[in-house]
This record gives sequence, C-alpha cells and structure tokens, in this order.
Amino acid sequence: MAQPAPKSETPRAAAPKKAKGAAKKAEAPPEPSGLPATAKQMPDGDWRWVDAKGTAWIYHRGMMGYSRWPEKNAPRASTPAGINLQVEDLGETVRFSRRSPFSTSTWTKKKTDAMDSDEQTALDALKLKEKQ
Repeated sequence: MAQPAPKSETPRAAAPKKAKGAAKKAEAPPEPSGLPATAKQMPDGDWRWVDAKGTAWIYHRGMMGYSRWPEKNAPRASTPAGINLQVEDLGETVRFSRRSPFSTSTWTKKKTDAMDSDEQTALDALKLKEKQ
C-alpha cells in the first residue's frame, strides 16, 4: 500500500495587507448620532450646543433619537404652557384635565398640595376669570 506523501512544513506566505489610502479626499465629519459632550441643557428640556464656527444648534430628543436645527430656526411655542390645561374648582380640591392625541388625562390635587408650574398657572387663570 502506498503511503501519502508528507506535507511540506513551509508556512504559507501571508497575503499583503491593503494599505489604507492616505490620499482620500477630506470628508466632512459625520453628523453626531447623539448629543455632543459640551451641550448645555435648557429649561425647556432641549439642548444647546455651539460648534467651532460659532453656530448655535438646538438638539431635541425624539422617539427616533436626537434631531438638531440652527438656533435661529428653532421652533418655539406660540402659546403659554398651561393654556391647554382645563381646571375645575371642587372646593378643597382642583380637577385638572389635559387632552393628548390619544386620550384625556384627568387628575385631582388638594389646593394645599404643591403644584407644578402648569397647574399653578392654570389655577391662577381660573381665579382671575372668576373675579371678572
């Protein structure tokens, strides 16, 4: 019987690695996928960041991640924050309701409990309306 020929002990020659082209055209840096590290949070929950050219950008966290736009084009609320909040005085308590795209949220609070700014603004507007 014939025996198989012994395999050569020489290692395979390594394939030359492709050198990364240093002569690639200079591309613009990619858009940030998140929030820049030096961004400052604003009171309305958005973030403000100024780039190296001095352009101010507003970042807003949405369902699909962050979106950004130049500060001068930033959308602003045209109505006061508590304007879409309905208030009903029930004596010692106050009933609040707010409509959303899907339903109406309703909750009650005692007048002695702490209220957030929207609730307090809406209650003050109700008191002013009752005086007139």
